[in-house]
Amino acid sequence: MGCGDSKLELNPGDISGAEGPRPVADVPRPRVPNDKVNSANTPAGFQYNTPRGNLQMDRVNQIVQNAPGAPAHGLGRGVFPKHYRNQEGPRDNPHHNLSGFESGRPGQDPGDPRDGRLYEYPVKTMAQPQPLKNTFDYTRRAATLAQTIRATRPDDEDFRDPTREPPNDPGALRAVTNKDGQVMGVVYHPEGNRNGYERARIEPLDAQGRGEQARYRDQQLASSSTWPRRGPESSVPQ
Repeated sequence: MGCGDSKLELNPGDISGAEGPRPVADVPRPRVPNDKVNSANTPAGFQYNTPRGNLQMDRVNQIVQNAPGAPAHGLGRGVFPKHYRNQEGPRDNPHHNLSGFESGRPGQDPGDPRDGRLYEYPVKTMAQPQPLKNTFDYTRRAATLAQTIRATRPDDEDFRDPTREPPNDPGALRAVTNKDGQVMGVVYHPEGNRNGYERARIEPLDAQGRGEQARYRDQQLASSSTWPRRGPESSVPQ
């Protein structure tokens, strides 16, 4: 048999043994999760817990989604959203409420001036003292603490006059997002500390949280609170 003038023929036994080629083993398919997801495993099943009040995770996401996007540059004092520096505590020994992984490393999008920045959005609990609203108006400048305190005193004319627009109180709670509007967490001003923030804990949604979430949905649909109010928080004066 000369080189190049005949084909080399192989029998299956020459490769896989006398018994012939081995069958391909059956590979188990990955388990596909059920389409029905328990709400306890979604944002709808959790809330942010703080000493200044709790916030439902699903409601926080909706508020941020409906608010203006993160600005490339500062918009001025009292205008939100604004840059959150993530530097808390003493200047010579600060701590970060959000980790570097959560805040995003600069350099991922170097053409964007917002690259690697975090932003804070006022978010409020549903129960607010009269005449303050339970929502923050992002089209207006935030009220100062002095304006807010004065307006909640019964002897103040803002309190007595229902036709006057109440102060645009930002409250003590903030949602913190990346430049793309993804909520990274919630922070709050501790009692008596108007400048510093602490991070809120995440916990399962409780009965009061479910009631507040239901009231928020009603407000979005009807642009007004339901009456009677839903949930255990219904006894809290508005």
